[in-house]
Amino acid sequence: MAVTEDRLGGTLQPAFALWSAATVLGGAILLPAARSATWTATATAGLAVVVALLLAWWGRRRTGSGPVTALLAAAGAWAALAGWLSTVLLDRVPVVAVAAAIVCAAGIVTIASRLLGVGRPLATALLVAAMVAAVVAVWVALGSDVRQPLRIVPVLVVLGVGLLPRFALGAGGLAEASFRLRAAAQSVPPEQVDRSLRIAEEHLLGGLTGLAAGAGVCGAVLIGTGDYRDIALAFGLALLLWLRSRLFERTGQQLPLRLASGAILLSGAIRVLLLGWAWVLPAALGAVLVLTMAFGARRVRRVGRSRLLRVAEILVAAATVAVLVAATGLAELADPLAKP
Repeated sequence: MAVTEDRLGGTLQPAFALWSAATVLGGAILLPAARSATWTATATAGLAVVVALLLAWWGRRRTGSGPVTALLAAAGAWAALAGWLSTVLLDRVPVVAVAAAIVCAAGIVTIASRLLGVGRPLATALLVAAMVAAVVAVWVALGSDVRQPLRIVPVLVVLGVGLLPRFALGAGGLAEASFRLRAAAQSVPPEQVDRSLRIAEEHLLGGLTGLAAGAGVCGAVLIGTGDYRDIALAFGLALLLWLRSRLFERTGQQLPLRLASGAILLSGAIRVLLLGWAWVLPAALGAVLVLTMAFGARRVRRVGRSRLLRVAEILVAAATVAVLVAATGLAELADPLAKP
């Protein structure tokens, strides 16, 4: 009998009970008292983390991975709140507080995921986001402009997204299995291969989600606070996110990159429309019409669409790097160095 079946006597199913607990814990974080900048609220957030982790441990052998992952997400949210509140109480700048929140969430979820064996995509996504946030926070702590890492990091991330499958295979254990097969001539059980593939796919999905979220937030902030060069850089980043998503075949792997791309483009469209340029909306509608007809044409679909997209990706990458050089001031820095 499955543990999630209805039981006599009106006893709640473990899955329903755990989902309810995760919902209550996640909703309680919205209470104003929970988010007040006091040490009492910080201690309460820490207690909520402990409760969520205990429930996740209790439910691990009683139900599926869904409710347990939801509880891990709730624990991560409360850990992020605890990190945020403690950093604010120590009078740190908001960027450092955000980084501390993400790092705390990533640490709690990663350790719990490792011990319980569930929630790998969530843990990997938070780890990637924590690394991006830590780089930005260190940059700001050194007294530099906060927009500089927001310009550099997402471009490097998008250009290097093709390396993720290799890291995912290594994290899943397939690299070790391949070494055993080739070097030691040891047979690898099919069950181990299937498990390694599943873990690698989970790490890949989590890594793509974390990278897409980091790039999307950086692009949106650049659009909201930057000048025309930052807006151009964000648009180039959005196009690269969409084009680089073609590296992955599954819809679930493409979706995070394309959602981030759409979010950046939407933010840019809103910013440009708010600037009051009358020609922008007709130009955007014309571009959508031309691109849809071009890529939907049968001749292009059969023969040259892949080649056209590869060329477009190279051109967009080159243009984005050029705009990055201009936006970060490297071009102005190179001028005095070039003079005798």
